[in-house]
Amino acid sequence: MKEIFDKHGEKYQVVIDNDERHPTFKVLTADARIQETQVGYAHCLYDEGDGTLMLADIRFRDDLILVHRRTGLFWRFKKVRREPKNFQRIGLGTELLKCVFAFAKEKGMKKIVGNIKEVDYPKNPNLPKWYADMGFTVAREANPIRVMGRISKML
Repeated sequence: MKEIFDKHGEKYQVVIDNDERHPTFKVLTADARIQETQVGYAHCLYDEGDGTLMLADIRFRDDLILVHRRTGLFWRFKKVRREPKNFQRIGLGTELLKCVFAFAKEKGMKKIVGNIKEVDYPKNPNLPKWYADMGFTVAREANPIRVMGRISKML
């Protein structure tokens, strides 16, 4: 378990479900006043044979309702406070990707690859630039059907 922080200084926990070939990185709330909730994840596939880790999917919730814990002497009589929150564009993706890099290096991976999917591009047209800023080589597809581009990074 690793702690990460968003750009507002709020703390989150990254838990790695290290399946044999399909590691999943889950980002959970770490505020004691809020019920523990998964706010994002990264699914990966790795092949020890060729030393490649594939970033299959990375997502953060934009419509999550946080439930605050009941505290105080008269908690039974109080309503539970619910707060809508968007976890996108607050730096958590960058921090999560750094955790993926560290994991890949620890496992001896030589390369990280992935795709920029057509469905993700309209929501975030800056995705190719973000990956490039994270050190990936971004190659645009000439005839995108489902994939807008391919990313790769040597470790």
